Amino acid sequence: DAGVMPAGAGWAAVLIVLAAVLKSAMFPFHGWLLEVMETPTPVSALLHAGLLNAGTFLVVRLGEPVILSAPALQMLMLVGGFTALFASTAMITQSSVKVSLAYSSAAHMGFMLMLCGLGAHSVAIMHLVAHSFYKAHAFLSAGSVVEYTGAFGGQKFQAKPRPLTMAASLPAALLMYVTVGTLAGIDLTAKPGEMALGAIFVMAVTYLLVQASNGARDRFVITRTMLAAGAVTLAFFALELMAAWILADAVAYFPQPDTATLAVMILMVVAFAVVLLLNTLRPAMAGSRAWRAAYVHLKHGFYANTLFDRLIGALR
Repeated sequence: DAGVMPAGAGWAAVLIVLAAVLKSAMFPFHGWLLEVMETPTPVSALLHAGLLNAGTFLVVRLGEPVILSAPALQMLMLVGGFTALFASTAMITQSSVKVSLAYSSAAHMGFMLMLCGLGAHSVAIMHLVAHSFYKAHAFLSAGSVVEYTGAFGGQKFQAKPRPLTMAASLPAALLMYVTVGTLAGIDLTAKPGEMALGAIFVMAVTYLLVQASNGARDRFVITRTMLAAGAVTLAFFALELMAAWILADAVAYFPQPDTATLAVMILMVVAFAVVLLLNTLRPAMAGSRAWRAAYVHLKHGFYANTLFDRLIGALR
């Protein structure tokens, strides 16, 4: 029967998710991805733009048992969401371009698996394709970062956030999201997973507005920033609708989640909000002792790879 989990299928769903977690370099199994950065750049581009995508493809392709297993969905959201937040934060502390891109890949893979946990399989596939093009280009053009950094004197300055800019950016981002979504004929409150994804997207646009318009007094700069944010919102819905149309008969239908799964969704949204706020306030905290200590720990990935290597070595 539809919506009924057959006996033993729950364990199968959890094992499918575990295989995807291992294949996509999720925390704490991401260490090997950082250690293979010594390979030639074209090999790294192929690895990050192709092979890592197998985890997301596996979950989407075998989505029927996964979406019926609440523990499997919760595992996808927790592991994927945490990896996305951890890796994207550790990425900004790296001095090596390729290691930074490796953390970026882990973050993207985590976000894709989290999307699968939210039931947004078509969005996950759209993200997978877009990430492949982006990451291949990022690796193949990694050498130009040296020239780019030199043009700015080796530093990239970031202004301290202004309270007024932060207060105005969130309503503006929310208005863009609701307006474009409504005009596109999408019921933004139909599914809890879409609401969670929408909240995260609004946070991302808010961060874009804060960073691009912070300290700007020129109306042209502010107008251009608003137009860019609107274009991003429009592109998001256009690509989401296109992916949903193309994959309408290829992805599994996501049922109404239970209470525990809803709680995990809320937890993920809150976690993204906290990390976004901390990242926005980062320039103001750069001189504090706590941030300097956190910077060192983040640069070493909270030593997770070292501890994991010791654990595996002890089992040999």
